[in-house]
Amino acid sequence: TRNHSGAEDSAEGMTVPEKYLRDASNLSGTAENIYFPKDASEASHLLKEFQNNQVPVTIAGAGTGLTGAGVPNGGIVISTESMNRLSEVEIGKIKTAYLEWMYGREGVRQMARVKKALDPSGILNPGNMISLGIWNEVSQGEISPC
Repeated sequence: TRNHSGAEDSAEGMTVPEKYLRDASNLSGTAENIYFPKDASEASHLLKEFQNNQVPVTIAGAGTGLTGAGVPNGGIVISTESMNRLSEVEIGKIKTAYLEWMYGREGVRQMARVKKALDPSGILNPGNMISLGIWNEVSQGEISPC
């Protein structure tokens, strides 16, 4: 895994390039470092390591999002740009396991409410990004709509 400087180890104190600190919404944030895993295994390893050390993580894709979800609020950024062999669906599956840790249960529930409003039948990427457990809570009315 390389960080933004190309080094194998963390480059503490180096500036994260601006393009990784914003998305198409024009929101901007801060991060201490950025990593570019080559595959799902490296990404998973990084996520587990940072989760165990309680370091905030933001997954950065192409920066085309309009919600600010890819904008870091401190911590580190894991960029998917070097993982060019993975599809968006595969990246979503990697993220699913860590969303609650990254955004909290209520944050994921809010994402599920938005998904339910836009995809009431749950046919678009079921189980990707929103766990089926939380999706079922929303679908069965256990979580009130937006």
